[in-house]
Amino acid sequence: KFDSEFELAMNDDFNTARVVGLIFEAVRATNKYLDRNGDRATPFAGWVVLQFTHVQHIVGDVLGIFGSCAEEYKSRTTERASASKGIDPIEIEKLIADRKTARHAKDFSKADAVRDELAAKGIEIKDRPDGSTEWKIK
Repeated sequence: KFDSEFELAMNDDFNTARVVGLIFEAVRATNKYLDRNGDRATPFAGWVVLQFTHVQHIVGDVLGIFGSCAEEYKSRTTERASASKGIDPIEIEKLIADRKTARHAKDFSKADAVRDELAAKGIEIKDRPDGSTEWKIK
């Protein structure tokens, strides 16, 4: 069904909003099915992965989206934003490492000072449950 609906949307003045809606409809229907069927849905889940791979290729070839994995996209986006604001990612990573060292040494005033320094540079940090720290430009 997706293929024919996608073609209709593209023939309707390149209706990309409809394509995004189709993707969300498919995700919603899939989640509803998985919620209802629990563990019995395992073979279906494998089929869904294959179907979304197919959708990714169709939509990606025509619209140029889904061209890379999320990690690659995030990395490219961070690099561009850093360059445009004069932020050195290596310096940010060093400051985050310094903060982590201070936290492990229970030097919380230094850790807070590093967090403040990062915030002054326009960097927002988020500590993850696994001990890693994620950062983004505000």
